[in-house]
This record gives sequence, structure tokens and C-alpha cells, in this order.
Amino acid sequence: MVKQEAMECLQALPDTVDWDDIQYALYVIQKVEKGRKEAREGKGVPLAEARKLLGAL
Repeated sequence: MVKQEAMECLQALPDTVDWDDIQYALYVIQKVEKGRKEAREGKGVPLAEARKLLGAL
């Protein structure tokens, strides 16, 4: 599954992409997936608490 997600990510990038862009795109996908997994497992921070922590309205 991870390999397929990586392949889809690479296919979505423009032909002019460089190695740094590829690394960053894969890094972002990995972090988003990790966050989704943690949220499914109940390990996330509720929105109201996150806003307090970040000083947002």
C-alpha cells in the first residue's frame, strides 16, 4: 500500500520536479498518514485544545 501511495504521489508531480521536491512530497504524505493513524487511534488533540496551545482564536 505504501509503495502504491508513493507511486501516485510521484505521478502527480510535474516533470520538472527535482530530488528535493520529491523528498518533500513523500515526507508530507508520510506525516499526514501518521496524523490520520493517530487520530483514528484517539491519540490526537481536540481542535479547541490545539487552538489554545497555538494561541489561535
